[in-house]
Amino acid sequence: MQITIAITRLIISKGAFVCLIYVPISSIVERSLSSLRALSLMNGAKKM
Repeated sequence: MQITIAITRLIISKGAFVCLIYVPISSIVERSLSSLRALSLMNGAKKM
């Protein structure tokens, strides 16, 4: 029984760790994508 509890705790802590890493990365990627989109829109407007 102790082993399953330890494994469960490990999985939960790993999941929390992945969430802590994934959330900031996804927000950074989203920001860079939106800024890239804005730049491409500005460049497109300049060409017109």
